[in-house]
Amino acid sequence: MRALACVLLLALAACGDAPDSIATATADLSDSAAVAVSTPVQATQLIADDVVAPVAATVQAAVVEIAPAVEPAAPVPAAAPQVDPRAVALIVRWEVTSRDFYSARLQGVICPGGASGPTWGIGWDGGHQTREATLGAWAQHPQAARLADTSGAVGPQACARSRAALRDVRVPLDLAETVFADAMLPAYRRATLRAYPGIETLGPLPEGAMVSNVFNRGASMSGSRAAEKRHIRDVCVPRADTACIAAQLRASCRLWRGTGNERGLCGRREDEARMAEGQG
Repeated sequence: MRALACVLLLALAACGDAPDSIATATADLSDSAAVAVSTPVQATQLIADDVVAPVAATVQAAVVEIAPAVEPAAPVPAAAPQVDPRAVALIVRWEVTSRDFYSARLQGVICPGGASGPTWGIGWDGGHQTREATLGAWAQHPQAARLADTSGAVGPQACARSRAALRDVRVPLDLAETVFADAMLPAYRRATLRAYPGIETLGPLPEGAMVSNVFNRGASMSGSRAAEKRHIRDVCVPRADTACIAAQLRASCRLWRGTGNERGLCGRREDEARMAEGQG
């Protein structure tokens, strides 16, 4: 998990999506600008990109649509297929940027903004996690109990209070990578397979592209913001049409055109589209 996370360090994701409605907000966690995860209190994901290219992003910013309860701490069978390393590298590149960036900006607890909660490691949003999930995933951290207290703390004010209470807490990258690889990524792969039935039959790169998308945007299919996701599920995947998947990923860039997140999120969509086309 940690090794994978190392690769992940290469870049920050962007965010800034607002839920289409309150209902969507509790059922579809999406683009976030500072790593986060989901579960019963469902999560959101990611790192913001108000900055430079793939490696860009100087802040972790907005968040989300609501994602499915993916039970990040659930055990994964040893024989379970893993996410292709090239897809892992893509996610990492858009999530963490670099080891130095992580050490300087992401080693503590941050507040991505929007509907996100206190976030640390590589995309773990404590506010959108159950206390049990955080305790299980972060059992090796000496302050696991304090981190678990952030459960339910979502939104700017609650996040700020939790962050202040945890200002002394630091999360080593090695541990962050382990939790990402062991608890988070397998859960997002399962969520991807549920959201896009049959995607695994198209090969590791198209599947990996959609795992990245779900990690960043969530798996909800509700509302106008998910039009491209529904098309991928209902048309592209059943036809085994990877060019269709790539086209829809690029088309979803409409959501961020003209916003501060356009460069980061549209850049990530382009990388996912290229991967869906087989360009690892």
